[in-house]
Amino acid sequence: MHIHISVHAGDPKVGELQQTTDCLMVFVAVDEAGKTTPMPSFVPETDEEQCLALYAMDVKDALDAIVELKPEEVAAGRV
Repeated sequence: MHIHISVHAGDPKVGELQQTTDCLMVFVAVDEAGKTTPMPSFVPETDEEQCLALYAMDVKDALDAIVELKPEEVAAGRV
């Protein structure tokens, strides 16, 4: 599961917010033995869900491309 998180901050009295953080969190389902296990795919139904799903896949593809450029130790999470 990929979850996109966008954090905005600002003065609530003024009502103007600025984006401060943007990230993609990845969750992996595991079974009782700790091995990865497949889960049903999300099926977007509304126009908004379809737009969000497309955006999420674009972000994932971009992050995958970045990981391919990183040194092996960084990509493996050892740094």
